[in-house]
Amino acid sequence: EMFKKQGLVPKGQVSMENIKRLRPILPYIHSIYFVGGLGEPFLNPSFWDMHRVAKEYKITTGYFSNAGLWNEDIIRKTFEEGVNTVLVSVDSPDPRKYEEFKKGAKFDITIKNIRLLSEIRKEYPNANFKFGLNYVQRSDNFEDMPEYIDFAKGLGADYTFFTGLIVHEEEFISKSPYLIDIEKRRAIYEKVKNKAMER
Repeated sequence: EMFKKQGLVPKGQVSMENIKRLRPILPYIHSIYFVGGLGEPFLNPSFWDMHRVAKEYKITTGYFSNAGLWNEDIIRKTFEEGVNTVLVSVDSPDPRKYEEFKKGAKFDITIKNIRLLSEIRKEYPNANFKFGLNYVQRSDNFEDMPEYIDFAKGLGADYTFFTGLIVHEEEFISKSPYLIDIEKRRAIYEKVKNKAMER
């Protein structure tokens, strides 16, 4: 609602025509990350066509996904089309919290698809590819971060990306991690660092 009031909600999908208009600058671009706006890149039926345009210019590519729409075809295409990085949004290792945070998402489906990615990846040992999990810090999942490191490792992630909740709606102001006492935050971050360094 906050985005709608400010006129910031996209009115439609990025089209191939939009991408073609970028051709004059594409030779100078190092990397492109397809984030799907506030949603999921695979909602755009032109996604792979747009990705191929980027690859014409040998651009490093990646996409950000919730993994809920994945299937074996999408995962195999990820490797066959030369995607270099995939970052999947999973804001909690706890199924109840995950489904509370992501209305309509199913934890089991997301995890099943991530495991399938990790399995299929083994068939492409020469791929220039990295896979990570994205964790949005909130006041109600902040203390779960240390255990999340083991969760990510168990799913085959190469890295974990922690970001802070960006408040788009007034009802989420109380969920901001930046309202947590700074000393408590430092203590949690120290635990995360130590856990990440474990082999």
